[in-house]
Amino acid sequence: MVKAHHEWGLVSILENIHYGFHPSIMVELEKYMFFTPYEGGPTPEEWLKLLIAREYGEENVAAVDLAFRKFSEAITYYPATNEDQYGGFRTGPSFPFWMQDPRVGLTPLPNGGRKPVTRLGAHQYYWAWYTPDIAGRNSLPGVRIYDEMELLDQCRALLREGMDSLLTIKNENRALEKLKALTTFMINSCTTVINIKDFYIKLQQLSIIGDKEKAAEKLDEIEALLIAERKNAEDTIPAVQTDSRLGWEAMQDYLCDEEALRWKLRQIDYELNFELPKFRKSNSL
Repeated sequence: MVKAHHEWGLVSILENIHYGFHPSIMVELEKYMFFTPYEGGPTPEEWLKLLIAREYGEENVAAVDLAFRKFSEAITYYPATNEDQYGGFRTGPSFPFWMQDPRVGLTPLPNGGRKPVTRLGAHQYYWAWYTPDIAGRNSLPGVRIYDEMELLDQCRALLREGMDSLLTIKNENRALEKLKALTTFMINSCTTVINIKDFYIKLQQLSIIGDKEKAAEKLDEIEALLIAERKNAEDTIPAVQTDSRLGWEAMQDYLCDEEALRWKLRQIDYELNFELPKFRKSNSL
């Protein structure tokens, strides 16, 4: 990137275009690397450690640096799919889990199953249902979905290793609290996307299962998955209470704030208390 700046005129990495009013530490790293002498100045790693010391405390540089390295490795396992960009990774753990496609049928849900808009000008550019992307430019969703789940599991494991490093820090400050909240949010977002893929698979299996006893077992699995995802959303609430910026995208107003997460809890409860019993009743006929 430094070479690109000095030799090819790179002036920005657009780090803030979707992050909003509050610069991340990466923007400051970019600033120092772009506006200091190319030769003889601090290296990117030296600048990063200086920034870590300033933000999180000099005595905590090693632990935070290790966490950042784990996060940097974790993102290499992220599979960039439209299913997830317009799904669970767009809204994080507030993404809804519907047993039936909310956009179709005799009574489609209002707003396509998305959380109702409560603020003027809010946009909702996401699918509230796991929607396979078949456009002739990627492999079939049913082929790659298992690889995607495996990759995301590795991504989540590395994020958890980063959190483990942060948890070794004894003398916390406000910046460290927010960093741990961010880490929780990333881990739980991975869990939501893994769960929605598993949920989609189980619903597809249920639709062609061909046997009432097997259908009953599959419905039990779906129930367990809904309960697990409900807990995942609930566990995210303390993180967004710690840092209200989490889950907010400034340009298009995607939300995963406390209000959205509590809406998700009610949505899961609706599935557990109303939709799932309908499926069980149908399976008894």
